[in-house]
Amino acid sequence: GYYRPLSALSLVATHELLGAEPFAFHLTNLVLHLTVSLLLCWLAIRLGGTRPTAIIAGLLFAAHPIHVESVAWISGRTDLLATVFGLASLVLLIHARDSESWKKMLLLISGWVVFLCALLSKEAVAFLPLCLLVYGRADPEKQESWRAHLPNLIVHVALLTGYVLFRLAFVALPDAELDGAAAPLTKLFSALAGMARYLLMFLAPLVQRPYMQVPMSLSPFEPMSLFGVVLLTGLVLAWRRRSGEGISRLLAALLCFALCLLPVLNFVRITSPSDMGFTMAERFLYLPSLFAALAIAELSSMGAQRFGRRGLTALIALGMSCLCGMLWVSHHRALTWKDELTLFGTMTRGAPRAPLPAVLLSQALRRDGRNDDALREVERALRLYDALEDAPPPALSVTVAGIRLSEGRLDEAARLLEHPSVQALGAAAVHRDLATIHRLQGRLDEAEAQLD
Repeated sequence: GYYRPLSALSLVATHELLGAEPFAFHLTNLVLHLTVSLLLCWLAIRLGGTRPTAIIAGLLFAAHPIHVESVAWISGRTDLLATVFGLASLVLLIHARDSESWKKMLLLISGWVVFLCALLSKEAVAFLPLCLLVYGRADPEKQESWRAHLPNLIVHVALLTGYVLFRLAFVALPDAELDGAAAPLTKLFSALAGMARYLLMFLAPLVQRPYMQVPMSLSPFEPMSLFGVVLLTGLVLAWRRRSGEGISRLLAALLCFALCLLPVLNFVRITSPSDMGFTMAERFLYLPSLFAALAIAELSSMGAQRFGRRGLTALIALGMSCLCGMLWVSHHRALTWKDELTLFGTMTRGAPRAPLPAVLLSQALRRDGRNDDALREVERALRLYDALEDAPPPALSVTVAGIRLSEGRLDEAARLLEHPSVQALGAAAVHRDLATIHRLQGRLDEAEAQLD
């Protein structure tokens, strides 16, 4: 059910053009991230912002530690690619609005095609086109009629509908491990709490870790749910009473931040490890944080205009200090992703009650030849799954079997690998280890069958 064809093709293209070395894939991710930052500067100006506003937004987005996971994790390219295409689509459509005749039609068609490319990279861009309507309605003195955006919105709705129907008909949706029977109110409270958590994640980037557990919110009076209600209510009321161009763009940016969060707020069943609870990941903030950066840039520009020369100097000094601090945190956090032992070790320390990080760390330790440490992690994972009253994954048996094989306990390893749940994985490592066991036991025909 995982369908991100353009993201997959981009990995193939990197491999074919630059080779299989990890550096090539990391470099491509960095180039895509810089492209997004430059497109954000361009978009900020096209949406009516000043050059200082655009520069602040671009630098803040480029250096922010919340983006480390998307940039440093090669598979996080889905967010990078979707955001590149999504921003390019907005820029093309804005240019089309200011053009005439055949050039306008060419730009419109290009914008729609690029939006489809964004959808085929990751579905999180689904509501991005609505941001043009929000910004068009932002300034009370120069409001654009919503009818002017109607043709563009109709095409985007048609593209989105076609994409969803194609997924349902030919690809289907991913199997969900989360409870799909959660009550609608629970999903609503969780979504409100999620919006608040994501905003806090952006404003306080020191608290992130590679694996986060976030409980479902069962009541609107839980702190995060209540915070989400206050945020959303305040934003709606401020939008209704907005005045002034700067304030209007600031509120428009915050509203677009909320809009871009909608696809990741868990209204629909999505695949997620059962111990994670309400789905939460740093990379979900990659696209929405475009508008959080724009909001902070607008706020900084308004502050600079109000406080005069001395205030401006202080603001620049504060901004440069924050920028250096974010770069330091980003660099420090990127080191988490340098190898699997560091990554999974960080995950287990950050989420000590989550069994999945323990499973991943045990596999990494097994590959590193540290069998005693791997067994300790396996036992810890089993205790955690037992506490959750959840069945451990078959992959855990594969790890134990590999350890037993290295210890020479061939029969025990074979029993684990021949279990139906392990065989159902269809993993190459299972057949490879079984082939090794059969070869060591002198059953060469069976070994060859496993290798085939």
